[in-house]
Amino acid sequence: MFRKQEDIDLIKEYIKKADLSDYLTFKPIAAFPDTAFFPMLVQHFDSLEYKNIITPYSHYFFIRAVAQYQRGECLEIFEDMCKKQYLY
Repeated sequence: MFRKQEDIDLIKEYIKKADLSDYLTFKPIAAFPDTAFFPMLVQHFDSLEYKNIITPYSHYFFIRAVAQYQRGECLEIFEDMCKKQYLY
């Protein structure tokens, strides 16, 4: 698994090109929660695209990735997901 500082750019490129409906897309961030990735998670959540691709499995590693950061912003994301019924 990628966990080196040198891997950050590689992971960022992977996420940018990945199918956001694939539940494995955010697995590298869940395993290696570098601060460089957090803006990508926020951007993903804020995108309109997110609403169209939600499935029971597509957000599994997204949630795990967000939870790794333990910030107030993460709680806001989870609360918003609950309000919009993305979490059930």
